[in-house]
Amino acid sequence: MKQKKLTLYIIQSLLSYVFIFLFIYFSVDFLKFDTFYSYVSGYGLNYLATFFIQNLIFSQQKASPTKALRFILHVFIFYVLNVFSFWILIHNDLNHYIAIFINIVAFFPLRFLSSKYIVFK
Repeated sequence: MKQKKLTLYIIQSLLSYVFIFLFIYFSVDFLKFDTFYSYVSGYGLNYLATFFIQNLIFSQQKASPTKALRFILHVFIFYVLNVFSFWILIHNDLNHYIAIFINIVAFFPLRFLSSKYIVFK
């Protein structure tokens, strides 16, 4: 069962990262929106869906107010860290796609552990 949850989490995370890359590509390269604001918007939309998906993965129960509050705090912390890290990386002339990839590698394991042991315990 634990292996199944890990596999589902990885699949959900990979799909959410694909969404973020596609969102950035469409909004920055196609629509010519600002890179930073596109990243902020894409991650915001991604996190809206993430709560419900991760709740299904890590919990057999329905969402509760306590879980929702823990998740909101979790999202806020990781959102701020992601956005701040992205801002630093792109303001040091790093390509925005490389900056996204660095954030994924840096925050994926931390997000998984905190989701499993703090948010959806």
